[in-house]
Amino acid sequence: MNRVYPLMMGLLVVAGCTASSVDTTTVLPSDESRAVAAEKTFALTSTSTSTTVAVTTTTTGPVEPVVRGPSAYVVGREDCQIYGMEVPLTETSPEPDVQKGRDGVFVCTVTNNDPRVAGTARYTLNQNRWGTGPQNGNMVQWGTIRIENDHGAWDADYVGIYTSETGDVGATLFTGSGDYEGLSYYRWSISFGQSWDTEGLIFPSIEDQ
Repeated sequence: MNRVYPLMMGLLVVAGCTASSVDTTTVLPSDESRAVAAEKTFALTSTSTSTTVAVTTTTTGPVEPVVRGPSAYVVGREDCQIYGMEVPLTETSPEPDVQKGRDGVFVCTVTNNDPRVAGTARYTLNQNRWGTGPQNGNMVQWGTIRIENDHGAWDADYVGIYTSETGDVGATLFTGSGDYEGLSYYRWSISFGQSWDTEGLIFPSIEDQ
């Protein structure tokens, strides 16, 4: 029986943000304060299309975005419903050396220390898998991502990989819309399983330079 490997979705996403929503006068933390912040855990905020929710998930990292000019280094987490997908993958007839899954859809709750890139994410998913399973396998996966909240959205195409040795690895560049028009969000992650921690940078879109 074909088996879908645990998904890696640490994808790079570039998201749009309004420059006015960033406090460009923020004083950068000292090396000492960064060390203290790195030891803290904090409740990330998730902004849905209806409400702001404080989740119980804790993540290690800076308590606030690290702002430099109009850019911001941010950290977050995604908790996804992969083993209960909104639209399950359609498994094609197995070929001798590859298993293929197509046209899946799943939803994630996105939390972040910057509310501009928190909200609900909707992924489309395609996979090509080689090997015998998660403990002895390689995979490439691709599709689209949309992260949405009350103030706007971030959209991206993505490509990610999974290997038994690395877990899921991905980087994604998102483009912002709504209040985030003119902003990009680059996100990266390495993970195993249905949830993953993310890091990223929000910055003015290079297309406007």
